[in-house]
Amino acid sequence: MEKRLFTTTQLASLLGVTARTIQLWSNNGLINVVKTLGGHRRISEDEVIRLAEKLGKPIPEELKRQKNSTINLNAQLTVLLVDKDRDLSKLYKSQLLQWQEGLPTNIHITDSGLDALIMSGLYKPNLIMIDWDIDNIDVIDMARAIRKNTETQHANIIIMTKQDKAALTKTLTLPDNVILEEKPVSFALIKRLLEKHSG
Repeated sequence: MEKRLFTTTQLASLLGVTARTIQLWSNNGLINVVKTLGGHRRISEDEVIRLAEKLGKPIPEELKRQKNSTINLNAQLTVLLVDKDRDLSKLYKSQLLQWQEGLPTNIHITDSGLDALIMSGLYKPNLIMIDWDIDNIDVIDMARAIRKNTETQHANIIIMTKQDKAALTKTLTLPDNVILEEKPVSFALIKRLLEKHSG
């Protein structure tokens, strides 16, 4: 399961306060929130854990696991993997974890294009790997949106496809720092792109 984003009502229930209290905390900058395209507030799992610890509330068991994200407090890099192929995402994650000593990296995985847009703004990844067939979303438009955001325009984006790269490239105009690669993407390329951001 991908990392969850909580509504103000869900967070209020977890913390034993009213939804209005959460909204006030958010308005006063006491909670870090992201907003959906529709203007609704969402709170990341990391923020839920931070608040629970600060208020002395028990952390929900489901949040203790965080199977699809790694949090390394010393990490200088962040990778966002966006793919419905969980086995392939696990393979990339496993390789990224092997590089932790030289390339300390936080890793976030989702299989939702909408969540990926929210998470890119929340985590400001250095590298975003997006499956071509994610959620019926136009991944080129998604890449352009990420590229236009001043907080995420630094990211390298790899669009991953099962299709023939050469044939597909002829029909596309890719934004800057966006590359198209056939699956599975070479570990050497991933490492090279991360090393660009680590210096």
